[in-house]
Amino acid sequence: MKLSHRAASGFGRWFEFEALIEGPPIDCPSALIATWLRAAWRLGKVVVPVLVVGAIVTSAIVAVLPAPASGPLGIVAAAAFGTLVMVPTWTELPIALALVQQGLPGPAATLLLTLPAVSIPCLVIVGAATARYRVAGLLGAVVFVIGVAAGLGFGL
Repeated sequence: MKLSHRAASGFGRWFEFEALIEGPPIDCPSALIATWLRAAWRLGKVVVPVLVVGAIVTSAIVAVLPAPASGPLGIVAAAAFGTLVMVPTWTELPIALALVQQGLPGPAATLLLTLPAVSIPCLVIVGAATARYRVAGLLGAVVFVIGVAAGLGFGL
């Protein structure tokens, strides 16, 4: 078994949340609340570290990336950046505004669609939760293509 497959399988085991709700039926409000709290705690223990690492990696990437250029190549670069990097939800508007003020409406439109949609940590979580990384890859590809289409529509 390849190392990457073993790592993905091991990571995927963290997302087996159905084990938390299996067992005796939930027959009272306190059992429902206890089950919900166990599931929320497990989800938090898994997702928060992935998001923190993703934010740190994204910060390092953003620091070295140049501003996108106007034209199709800049739009494709903005779509790739927006699809893969994780930024806090409230920051895509100032980023897009700065690009519009620089005369780059295409990359701005691309980032407005791709930044809040997905990121590498999001795609990893989707792939691990579904045990099919093709689903995560398809999701990322669809977001990328829609972002390029929007950028071309607004930028050209």
